[in-house]
Amino acid sequence: GDTFNALLLVAGTIPALEAERDIRCLFVAFVLQMKILIFGGQTKSTSEMFENIREKVKNRRFEELEASLEAAICLYHCYEGDYEYIEDWLTNVAPNENDEIFMMDMYSYFVKMRCYLQTGKYMMTLLLSRKLTQYLQKGFRPHDVCECYILSAMACLKAGDKENAYIELDKALEIGSKLGYVRVFGDEGQIMLDLLSIYNLKVSKKEALNVYDSSWIKKIKGVALEISNRYPDYLKSESELYGKLSKSEQQVLHMMAQGFKNDEIAFQLNVKTVTVKFHITNIFKKLMVQNRQQAINRAREIGYLE
Repeated sequence: GDTFNALLLVAGTIPALEAERDIRCLFVAFVLQMKILIFGGQTKSTSEMFENIREKVKNRRFEELEASLEAAICLYHCYEGDYEYIEDWLTNVAPNENDEIFMMDMYSYFVKMRCYLQTGKYMMTLLLSRKLTQYLQKGFRPHDVCECYILSAMACLKAGDKENAYIELDKALEIGSKLGYVRVFGDEGQIMLDLLSIYNLKVSKKEALNVYDSSWIKKIKGVALEISNRYPDYLKSESELYGKLSKSEQQVLHMMAQGFKNDEIAFQLNVKTVTVKFHITNIFKKLMVQNRQQAINRAREIGYLE
């Protein structure tokens, strides 16, 4: 959790790596530095770093690193909540898991799963996670396997499947507890806090303490809370950013989209016009808009209107 000293340590290695012209290790150092800056709430400081490492990769002709660099930049946009960038990266840049799997693309695949979560593609997250787990288990990559289980748990939770979310998280905790992983859990922020809450409901406090060290769980929660406070919208799909509409509000919204006026909506729903106005006011608040057309446009963007 000491991001300040972590940043000092990784920054101290960069001059030596520059001198050795070790572009691969230098790339790892820059990406790690980027992650530390993000977790420290300094996302704006990463822009120059992206251009710096992109220039080095290009000048030294290490094209195999370009995909991972673009994935790192996309992860930055995930924290920033830039949905347009995320969708563009998914469509035009991200590796295709339906083709042959290359281990060099593993970092990009992990970013892709987070992009799937942030764009509401929960089943695709789960399928990709399970596919990668098979490869990673054979290659003895416990950290990556642990991360796959975490991403599977998050996908299940977002899809409303709490039972399997608990099962997948338990697999991750089993690996993480043996190897002392903290940040792989905590860096997911609010959704990790939600998962741990579900886990606590499933497992009694006494049983949980017998299986996992309470101080370790406390460290994970501490990091997750810090990330949650700093990036409350991280990994939330656009529809999750807005309030859920009641059944009556959904009816009013659909009729608004069809061009009906307030009195016409009231007549068809057999309610008073003042009731329709009340629902429309709530719709505006929940969708964070100021007029009917904005509400209709926003609703279409986030899938409330087909």
